[in-house]
Amino acid sequence: MRLADGPAEHQYLTSEDVVLECELSRPDAAAKWYKDGEKLEENERISIGKEGTLRSLRILDARTTDSGEYLCDVQDDSVVFRVGVE
Repeated sequence: MRLADGPAEHQYLTSEDVVLECELSRPDAAAKWYKDGEKLEENERISIGKEGTLRSLRILDARTTDSGEYLCDVQDDSVVFRVGVE
């Protein structure tokens, strides 16, 4: 697995959409997303995408409370993203 766009530091302004992506080695691998250790579930602001080997997390209308450490977890590998919203 590798990051789609280099270092995992991401800065956003409030009301922007947060988009995090990780690319997997296998298109059939299942990915789970976590924020500060809590598993994320889809809702009206959070969508989890899957397209080929790419997995994405989209958070609509970012708030300062969305700042934190996000993890894309795939069985024996994971990628960490640090997100700041101001």
